[in-house]
Amino acid sequence: MKRCQTFTNHQALLEEIKVIKKELKQRESGLKKDSGVVVKNLPAKIFQRKSSNQKILENRPFVYNPTGKFLARTINNTLLKKEGFITKLIAGFFVKRFGKQLESKLLSAKKS
Repeated sequence: MKRCQTFTNHQALLEEIKVIKKELKQRESGLKKDSGVVVKNLPAKIFQRKSSNQKILENRPFVYNPTGKFLARTINNTLLKKEGFITKLIAGFFVKRFGKQLESKLLSAKKS
């Protein structure tokens, strides 16, 4: 919407400003209407996020692997304190996997 115009007098400039303001108002109202239509057409499941308490109630406890996260954080902050980003990333990945296995073993031992 580039317009290259030269204005010879003040009246022509004011008229062009009025036209631009009207176009902006029309676009704003159109945008509001369109966004309202889009929100109404979205599926309702998007706005229904389950909390961690609901996941635990559905018999899916410890989905977020707290043991692995704790181990990864402590190892990265103590043993790998002066190491680089890639080393910490790789170590964190393997430690989280180990923590997940450890957690599943602990939970299965508790049930037996």
